[in-house]
Order: sequence, then structure tokens, then C-alpha cells
Amino acid sequence: MACAPLLLEQFIYKKRNFAYAFVRHRLFVLCKQSLIRVQSAEGIKRIEISPKSNLKHLYDSVQNALKVDGFGLFKERNFLTELQASGSQLVGSSLRHGDMVYLKQMAGTSSRRTSTTVLDSQPFKTSTVSNPNSARPSFNVVEDDVDQALSKADGTIKRERDSKLCHHNANGRCVHCSSLEPYDESYLKEHNIKHLSFHSYIRKQTSGMDQGKYFVFDDINCRIKPGCREHPPWPKGICSKCQPSAITLNRQTYRHVDNVMFENTKIVERFLNYWRTTGHQRMGYLYGTYEQHTDVPLGIRAKVAAIYEPPQESTRDSINIQPDEFADDVDAVASALGLKKIGWIFTDLITEDASIGTVKQIRGIESHFITAQECITAGELQNRHPNPCKYASNGVFGSKFVTICVTGDKTKQVHMEGYAVSAQCMALVRDNCLIPTKDAPELGYVRESTDKQYVPDVFYKEKDQYGNEVQRLARPLPVEYLLVDVPASTPLQPIYTFTEYDKRQPFPIENRYIDGHLQDFNALSCYLSAWGEEEFLEAISDFHLLVYLYKMGHAAAATAHGSAARGGAHQEPQPGRPVQGCGCVEAARVAYPGQFRRQWLKAAPPTRTLLLRKNLVPFLDDDPCVFSKKAIMHHWGAVPIIAISLLSLTAEVIAWLVIALTRHDVSYTANSAHYECLETRSSLYYPAKYLKFMRFNQKCEVPQGLIQANQGDTAGPSFDDKKNK
Repeated sequence: MACAPLLLEQFIYKKRNFAYAFVRHRLFVLCKQSLIRVQSAEGIKRIEISPKSNLKHLYDSVQNALKVDGFGLFKERNFLTELQASGSQLVGSSLRHGDMVYLKQMAGTSSRRTSTTVLDSQPFKTSTVSNPNSARPSFNVVEDDVDQALSKADGTIKRERDSKLCHHNANGRCVHCSSLEPYDESYLKEHNIKHLSFHSYIRKQTSGMDQGKYFVFDDINCRIKPGCREHPPWPKGICSKCQPSAITLNRQTYRHVDNVMFENTKIVERFLNYWRTTGHQRMGYLYGTYEQHTDVPLGIRAKVAAIYEPPQESTRDSINIQPDEFADDVDAVASALGLKKIGWIFTDLITEDASIGTVKQIRGIESHFITAQECITAGELQNRHPNPCKYASNGVFGSKFVTICVTGDKTKQVHMEGYAVSAQCMALVRDNCLIPTKDAPELGYVRESTDKQYVPDVFYKEKDQYGNEVQRLARPLPVEYLLVDVPASTPLQPIYTFTEYDKRQPFPIENRYIDGHLQDFNALSCYLSAWGEEEFLEAISDFHLLVYLYKMGHAAAATAHGSAARGGAHQEPQPGRPVQGCGCVEAARVAYPGQFRRQWLKAAPPTRTLLLRKNLVPFLDDDPCVFSKKAIMHHWGAVPIIAISLLSLTAEVIAWLVIALTRHDVSYTANSAHYECLETRSSLYYPAKYLKFMRFNQKCEVPQGLIQANQGDTAGPSFDDKKNK
């Protein structure tokens, strides 16, 4: 009896209400509307549309109903015949009432997309299907420049003629001197190359008779496929169609990046100065470029030019990364310099003897190379920076994002170790299946299935005590199965994309809140004052300084000097691109009074008209006269103010003169004085005697105290008495 509700629920779920379906069908026929069923990964959705509407309107209706972008509609389940989003083809000519179409999610900016808001954020270009029988994606993927160059390269390993084994002429070839494929195992083993390069692996997979026609990198999925109609949703039901397959972890035989090269040792030394000062660990992002690595066939090398340190809270044993509100600004400056974010670096150093500069060896073959938490963090960062690949089903596969750990080696010296996690690890981290353990840093743990999430079984293989290969459940999981080694090094001849500091103090690095490492106006002024006038471009060619100027609102300064910093040449600023005056630029002007005028503000002449005002720069010429022609032409906007001020002053002086020459004054002394006439009446019949030159503007009034003086007070009023009154 306990199973009766469940059986009833399944019966109602499977059995359709045929009467309701029949009535609905007849209603749509009478209303001249068609019902099109759209099957997608989310399930089946019914779309009501008129047969006279075009297919473009059908795409709009599907997008509004399913809230998806980048999709295509097909008539068959195997996605062969596609319905093009045409404005001339009608729905009634291609589909009938009740037909089912199949939606396929397309990555990239497909031409079928009708929304432009998401289209701008995709890194792929539009294209149409070139071969319907091929398993490759139906769009062209914009790969990185180094990938495009390697895909066009020959890639074969050239060998010289062997004088002992080769018996042919100089133009001939035999098995002893013919070129080898980039994936030749004997060559890789001879040169101690542990992993294939990514493009060598692609060449190996596409070297058969079919030339890799059906070769494609499938995305690993660890989640239940939504929308299955055969059973209730998880956790009430699951079937083999929607259940993800079990995963067996294998060591990845290839790697996307074969070497990490820091341009010079000073990049790492500046990064380690924080640990040397505080004893706390530090983390930073690597900015640089990708280039061909000649030591590995079809290899890729990541060249690091700068390290950016995001906001973080660190201690002796931990690092807590904080949200960075200026992350987009840093990427914008790096993009202007031709750089991109290629990896991350962190320290795990504990001082053993500060007097001789040794550190403890924490990591190694006996303990661990990288912790599970760091492995998960690397997988998350690699998922944020995927690698565009034209052989991938969804347009991206793997990542070139590298991980660098700075720790102690066997000799107790500081050294760097490079890693990258496999594509299987990226899938486990993306689907939230992998978590770290509490007491064993070298072990990860695959989640168990719950009511909210189904987690497939994950296995790995190892050899037991008898040498037999056995399969074990990944609970727990050694993270070595998820790692790929990437060597890290520095060149014999240092390379300097940015300024080479010899004895000068470099500009402080961002987000270091300790004395002597703060980025503020005083630090900028002190930094610029240490450089001469002829070294202005060298002084400004610092990645951290350019980021600071950009964050302070100097995008023009960072962009103008980006090419100069990248090329390493002292280039003149481009005309027509002046820098608006503000705090930071004024500091540079104070430090370089002559060089700033010649190098920084040498632009097109300023234009000052009533409607057009451009190329306005601060007036920094050598002490001209304030009312000179040059000064007035430069500051013509102040001429109206000066003219109005002069007119006002002239009018005021004229008013003073009129009052002085026309007003009738009456004055008397403190002692008795003689007067000719004393008239206290004021009217038309008693005119006053005019004593000034003109008769207008007269204002004859009886002064206060005059009558009192006439009545016998010969001393007259005093000023003190007047104030008291």
C-alpha cells in the first residue's frame, strides 16, 4: 500500500490525456494556428505560431520561449537538415501542425542568433556548415595567433645525413635521415620530452587515412542531461540516456603550454620582495604572450613580462584573494601593450636560516607537489580562460593558463615549479564534483551523490603491491592524476619589455599595504624625480606605473606609451593625442619641466573657437608676458572677462570724478567759523548757492549739527558726540 501513490504518480505521468490533446488540436486548426514542438536539452517546449509567419519569426519565438542564444533548428534528431532563419520562407511550407524540431546549442556567434546582446561577448566568428557529414563544429573558431601559425607549420623534425648509415647522394633520403613526425616516440624519449605538445597530439590524431575527418574534442560532462521525459527528474528517477558516464582518470599525454619563460629574474625578485619583507605568502597573475617553442616539436612557450598582484589577505600559511574592482583596467592596459593574462603564481616559502638565505623544502616526491585546493583553484582559473580550438565540439578545449609555484627545492634554495591541470580536472571543477580533503593536502575527494546533485563515479588506476593494475574509486583521489608538468625558466640573455632598473628604485607594486610599497602621489613624485629629462620614456615604461596612471584616469597616457614600452625604443608621442592636466601628469611635469614640454605635450596646435575646442594643453611656455600677443592668443577665452573688468573700472572712476566735481559740500570746524549765508530751508523758492562747476547732480542738504552750531555752540559738535548720538 505504501507504493500506491508512487504507482499512481507514474501512471498519470506516462499516460496522456487524449481528450484534452484532441480538443487542443481541433482548437488550433479552427484558429488557423500551428503548434510546433521544440525539443532541446531542457525538454520539449510547444511554440504557437501562424503558418504564414516566416522562419525568422519562428527563431525569435523559440529564443523568447527558451531564453537561449546561439542555436539551430533541425528537422531530424541527428541534426542533418537545418531550418535556415530566412525571412522569405514560410513556416507552413516547411512544417506542419504538430511537427517536432530539434534544437542544437551552438557555441560562438552563429548566424542563427537573433540577439545582439550576447553576440558581442563571444570570441568566435560567424560561419556556415561546410561539411554536414563531419563531426566538427559548424563555425570557424578564432584561435590564438600562435595556434594559427603552428597549424600552418610543417612540424616535421629535420635530420641531417648520417655519414655512416646513409649511402645515397646529398639529395636523397632514407630511413636514417628522413624527417620525423612531431609525435615520434623515439625522438621524444631521446630528448627527454615528457609530454606531447598540443599541436603534435592533433597531428597524431589527424594522421590517418581519413585525415581526422571525424576527430573532435568532446566536452566532458559530469551532470545529468536535463529535460528527459522518460521519468521524473532527479532524485526521483534517472535513466541511461540522461545519466553521465563514469570517468576513468588517465594521465594526460599532451599539454597546451610546453614551457614558461620569465623574461628576466628581476620580475620574480620584485614579486618575492613582499615575502622577504613580511614573511607572508603572495599571489599574482602573469601577463605576457604565447610564442613558438623551438625545443619541442610544434611547442608553445608562455613568455612572462609582468606580474600583477590583485587585492589579497595573506598570512604565513594562507592566501585569501579579494575581489578586484580594477581587474578590467589591468586587462585593458595589458591589451594595449599586446599582453594577456597567461597564468598565476604563488609562493609557499618558509625561512629556515635567514643568515644564509635558505628555505625549507615543503614539497617534493615524498609529500606533495601541489595541494588539492591549489589544483581546484587552477582548474577554476583555467575554466575562466579556455583555449579556442577548431577541433572542439563547442569551440573551446583545455586552457593555456599555467600555474607557477615558488617553493624550496632539495638544496633549500628558492625555485619555481610549473603545472597545469588536465581537461578531466577542469570538467570535475566546473561541475562542482571535486573538493579538497581536510587533513591530507595531496588528496582530493570526489563528492557523493545527493538529492540536489548527481555525481558520476570517478575511478583511477594504480598498481598494487603485486604489480597488478587495479582500479580504485576516487574517494580519496591523488591529485597527481590531474596534473601536467610545465617547466619554468629564465633565458640566458635577459629580455626587458619594460624598464630595466639598475640602481634606481622601481615604482611600487599595487595592493601592497606596507611602508615603502604604497602607490600614492608621493611615491609617483619620488619615482619620477630619480630620472633625467632624456630618460622620460624609460621612466614611464613600467607596467605597474601604467596601471596606476590608467586607474587614475590616464588611459591616454597608458595607450600612448604602450607601443614605446613594448618595442623598447624611444618613440615620440603621436601628434593630436595630448594628455589632459591632472594630479599625476602635473607631478610628471614638475619632475620634468623641460622634457615634459618637448616629449609629452608635443602635439597638434590647440584649436579654440566658439564651437570647436580640441588639443587643449596646459600653458607651460617660458614665462611670457601676461598681456603679450602669444598669451592672449592662447588664453583668448579670458579676453571677454578682461574687457568687462576694464569697462567696469572705467565707469567707476568716471562716477567718482562726477561726484567730486559736482556735489555741493558743507564742512565746518570744531571752532567758530565765518559764513556768508545760513539757509536751513530747502524748497523751490529757496535755492541753494552752487559752489561747484556744474549745476546737475547737486545734492544740497543741511548737515547734521549745523543749526546747533549757529545757536551758540561755538565749539561745534565733535566726532565723538556724533558717534554717541
